[in-house]
Amino acid sequence: MFALVEPAGHNRCPPAVYERACRAARWFKDFNKSAKILIVDEKDEYPMQAMFEDAYVDYYEDMIEVIPRDFHGGVKAVNLKTGKIEAESDLFEPDVVNVIPPQKAPDFLTSTAMAAPDGYCMIRTPSMQSSISADIYVIGDSAGADELSKSTSSAVVETRL
Repeated sequence: MFALVEPAGHNRCPPAVYERACRAARWFKDFNKSAKILIVDEKDEYPMQAMFEDAYVDYYEDMIEVIPRDFHGGVKAVNLKTGKIEAESDLFEPDVVNVIPPQKAPDFLTSTAMAAPDGYCMIRTPSMQSSISADIYVIGDSAGADELSKSTSSAVVETRL
């Protein structure tokens, strides 16, 4: 079993983990048809849920299962040695676990005045200049640009602004 642990809180590219599960399922269909993918989700609902659920059934023959927070009560820990996922009301024991980290600025920025308390570096749009220093430009997950999606295609566009 391959498990994905979706982070709690606001995900800057909401469908990313579900797209990743579909991509993994596509690979497993070719190389390990008996594999299962488990998404241990810190959310109870997600964007485009009906579309993804249809894809899980239509294309991946129920290979993918999403366990919402309401069911497991919240992830408490992931044991880095065993890969076990400890939730409030369950214990998951996958063969491989992919923990998606919370999307925010990296520690080298959050430990300075560059990042706001919410973990993002505030910017001036549309230039993507840091609101702290006009000599610094911030893109991707580090940018506190709520109106911009944090998809790869958005980051590419941001570099062209």
